[in-house]
Amino acid sequence: MGRRQIRWAITAFAIALGGSPASVASQGVLYAHPEAPSIRVLSMTFGEDAQEMDVYRPPATFGDGPHPVVVFVMGFPDSSFPSGPLKNHPHYTSWARLVAAHGMVGVTYATSSPASDLPAVVSTLRSQPDLGIDGERIGLWAASGNGPVALKYVRASPSLPARALVLYYPLLPTPDGYQLAAIEAMSTRSGFELPPYEAGDAYPTTLPMYLVRAGQDRSAELLSSIDQFAAFAVRENLRITVRNYPEGHHSFDSTDDTDETRQIIAETLGFLRRHLQSAPRPR
Repeated sequence: MGRRQIRWAITAFAIALGGSPASVASQGVLYAHPEAPSIRVLSMTFGEDAQEMDVYRPPATFGDGPHPVVVFVMGFPDSSFPSGPLKNHPHYTSWARLVAAHGMVGVTYATSSPASDLPAVVSTLRSQPDLGIDGERIGLWAASGNGPVALKYVRASPSLPARALVLYYPLLPTPDGYQLAAIEAMSTRSGFELPPYEAGDAYPTTLPMYLVRAGQDRSAELLSSIDQFAAFAVRENLRITVRNYPEGHHSFDSTDDTDETRQIIAETLGFLRRHLQSAPRPR
């Protein structure tokens, strides 16, 4: 698919969540690193359907590993985008390169069933020691409508735990069903998967979460879901850091060319490196 088709698909997604075409330009993350363009990318498959997964390896200066891993969560089936897998969009490829340039393995992947494909990706990574990956140090990064799948994973996968969770301008349903009808309508309209809360689902109390709220997001429901989730996390005494960006727009990390954008990205990288180096296993 051409660049115009990719831009159309991402624009349609952002508009569905309350964004604007200007907020989803098909450019990469607004944070430069000299090593990022030359990062090695290994393509492999995962799961019974042999779907594609791209593994972005750190530069040789970081050694052979094993390295911590950051999985970029895909909450939309690839069929939601006429342009093909979201993993190929510059927003994700540039973030994966940036993570790798900072000594962590970045992983993006194709998906047909997001809620079940994410555990399959993690399982595959943990079973491939020859990749130079430390299967005990896996973090998740999820943005926008990919948030519900990431939340489902961390509260329902105790055998494949994440060590850190980054959430950028995300849609975050809460156990109390707050504005559930509106969120379900958004899921139907834009195509992201919305796994239900089930009996026994619980968030690990030791899982570090870094939540970024973009104050200029055009979706009132999305912002309200963030506020509700943050309040829920505090009540439950979860290990959450909330970073409010009052001037930030949806997809600010690729559209808002400001010092604060770069500061938040740097904080995010620091958060991931800090918690994936020697963090205790969540419980």
